[in-house]
Amino acid sequence: MLSLSPIKAKINWHQLLWLSIGFFALRLASFLIRDNSLLQALFVLTNVLTLAFLFSKNKLWAWYYLLLEFVLGGAGLFFQAFSLSLRTILILESLILYFSAYSGEALSKVFWRENKNNLLVFLVALLFLSFSVYWGWKNQHALFFIAQDLLPFSFFLLIFPAREFLRAQDAGKNLLNLLFIFILGSSLWSIFNLVLFHQGVALLHSPYYNWLRDFALAKVTYLDSGFWRLVFPEHLLLIPAILFLIYLYLKTKDKIILLFLSLANIILALNISRAYLLALLVGLVVLKYQTKFFTWFKVCVITLFSFILIFFAINLSVSAGKNLGLNILGLRLPGITQIASDPSANNRLQLLKPIWQNIQSSPLVGQGLGLNINFINNVGQTINTRHFDWGYLELIAKFGLIASIFYLFIWLNLIKNLFKQSTPQSGVSLQSKKQALNLACIASLIALMISNIWAQNMLHVFGIILFSLILAFSQNQKTESH
Repeated sequence: MLSLSPIKAKINWHQLLWLSIGFFALRLASFLIRDNSLLQALFVLTNVLTLAFLFSKNKLWAWYYLLLEFVLGGAGLFFQAFSLSLRTILILESLILYFSAYSGEALSKVFWRENKNNLLVFLVALLFLSFSVYWGWKNQHALFFIAQDLLPFSFFLLIFPAREFLRAQDAGKNLLNLLFIFILGSSLWSIFNLVLFHQGVALLHSPYYNWLRDFALAKVTYLDSGFWRLVFPEHLLLIPAILFLIYLYLKTKDKIILLFLSLANIILALNISRAYLLALLVGLVVLKYQTKFFTWFKVCVITLFSFILIFFAINLSVSAGKNLGLNILGLRLPGITQIASDPSANNRLQLLKPIWQNIQSSPLVGQGLGLNINFINNVGQTINTRHFDWGYLELIAKFGLIASIFYLFIWLNLIKNLFKQSTPQSGVSLQSKKQALNLACIASLIALMISNIWAQNMLHVFGIILFSLILAFSQNQKTESH
């Protein structure tokens, strides 16, 4: 478990330096060999062999290596082989290695002893998934797209090895350092790209821009007065990361956390996502639980003031002191409630009609996995896409109301269990429960569910992996309490 104080003593600065270099080195290597399938395959093979070697020596080393890929590897598509990303291959390999390490009898004992209470939920979920695969095939959806939709759900199996990993003595310390390298690397990466596009070194539709779009899955948009909006898929983890940082600061008052909170706000200021900002506000409200009002309010003010100050500073810098960015805030923020107030939100609005038509034609069981939709964008082009941009509507369109309610129940049940584990009982305080961090987990899950209104966070690989880690964390606490 993670002991919260002192945080500074837990930061491995030497490791952060080298991992920051690795963060950029991976991206440089991906850009240089983006068109060379052989070198890509060799890189993937090297990582596959490395993971297998580490697993043979120490399973924990293998899990750290896998988590390191999550943190350093962006969207997971920097390197590919046989139409599969490095991340997908490593996750599938790790699951195969983990389950093959047990005999059939030992594996059944592990499943039954530690997870018998979840067996019914697991079987029902498997039934819904199997039906959605069949229904997608029945509706003539492409098998490749069905497999793409199905694959992320297999990552829920990471719950089982994650339970072992989180029991390790240094698990909390290592996760904390991974959190810091994610914040440090991502903030430097956003600044780096802002400078490239602002200075004209990188141009729209240049080879570098195409690599960002196709391999990093980035969205790069020029807004106004030299300001470029930079969105990366890994930013899905940004609000949970910020909420964890705030929770750590509430409990430790360690000033070093404010440094990383400022770095995280740089990412948020360049992302300037409506959904993320709203999710952050809701997450802050959740963190008020079991916290003195003045302490909580002060940290909220620090967080929001830091974000606004950084946003203004960036805009003043790129506009040569001519613009604070108020016009950008005026354009982006009203889109939370006024969806048609900017082009990207307007495109999202155009998606509603075809999504709703699919829901109406099969509301209870959905259209099945592999569903594509067609819509006309704001310049009159007909677009075929698998990106729905409306998380809950995508759930219903693909799985139907019954399965969607069941999936939502799983998330809400985890939040309920975490709240129950966080509530002091029989005179035992939350702080004495090995600093469980339950409240930060609750705030993170609720924030993901809020942002899922406008995104696909609950179906995204990052969302599923974060959910799996938190569920494993909660299950371990439940086991230890008995």
